Amino acid sequence: MDQTKQRAEYIRKVRSAQLLDAVFLFFYYNKWKRNWGPRSERPPTLELSDVLPELSQPAYEHALTLVARMWKGAEAVGLAFFRYPEAKRTYEEERIAFKLENPGFSEESYELAIHAAFITFR
Repeated sequence: MDQTKQRAEYIRKVRSAQLLDAVFLFFYYNKWKRNWGPRSERPPTLELSDVLPELSQPAYEHALTLVARMWKGAEAVGLAFFRYPEAKRTYEEERIAFKLENPGFSEESYELAIHAAFITFR
């Protein structure tokens, strides 16, 4: 699938998601997904006004605050998975705490954030 089709498919996915997941997927695409591969082959960033034009700025900012907290919280899961000395709990305990401390996201969003943490801390 070429970049244009992948991008269009991703935009459809963002638009069909619930608010927190939509903002997470938007954030994830721009911060993580599109940053892999040679720079010349990377797709352009998504613009909020193009992807979620009906979303108000205050609603976006509130959701983005929760997304950023969840993204940061996934780091503890990654640390625990690799048993870094900084880890405060076991991997299983961290996964449970991560979800409890960041309610409202889909399982897919949790998994994407945790996977990114795994790659960061491997």
